[in-house]
Amino acid sequence: MEILISNRAETPAELELIKKLSQFVLTNEKAAEQAELSFSLVEPPEMKRLNKRYRNKDEATDILSFAYGDDFASDGMLGDIILCPIVIRLKAQKEQLGYREYFELLIVHGVLHLLGYGHESDSAAIVMSEREEQLLKLFAFSTDE
Repeated sequence: MEILISNRAETPAELELIKKLSQFVLTNEKAAEQAELSFSLVEPPEMKRLNKRYRNKDEATDILSFAYGDDFASDGMLGDIILCPIVIRLKAQKEQLGYREYFELLIVHGVLHLLGYGHESDSAAIVMSEREEQLLKLFAFSTDE
């Protein structure tokens, strides 16, 4: 599995965490060994432009995910995940979460989107949220050893 990262953000981010956690999710979700995905870390103005263009929301957001198709067992590029560390930090503070805790949640959230999970309905949101929690607990346990 290949994880590509483009860091265009001025705020430092844990790039190794992105790789390890996203590979962990892909492995646990039984993605193809040749699966690839990309992460881009951006500043708020770029995130705002992307959010306006693709979601018609004129504000910077913390994460955007763009799946390349619905063949989630694909052995090619699954899609792109865009993260905005500054917005992540602000939202983590607002939600009274630690930055790393929220950052990890968003990595898992984004990868699950590329693998077909969604939150368009209440039931789908529950399934996705529960899987996020399971994966985060498993990841924390695996890194404690």
